[in-house]
Amino acid sequence: SSLDLLEIQKMHIEDFSNIIAYTGDSKSLDLKNISLVFVDASHDEDDVTADLEYAWDRLVNDGCIFGDDIDSPQSSCGIK
Repeated sequence: SSLDLLEIQKMHIEDFSNIIAYTGDSKSLDLKNISLVFVDASHDEDDVTADLEYAWDRLVNDGCIFGDDIDSPQSSCGIK
């Protein structure tokens, strides 16, 4: 289940104080100077676009954005 995956993620990052895991709508986050973003959310084109724009606008120089389901037809529409 998703809860199990979230617990596994927490176990893997708990010893790294510089990693902050956020869940929820990107519009509700107040972050700046992000080094690494992993987007795993809605596959709706508007949501994908909003998540990527949010991350891009706050990414430090040489920062990275990762995601999954890039081959999803809905997701790939948000990436241009």
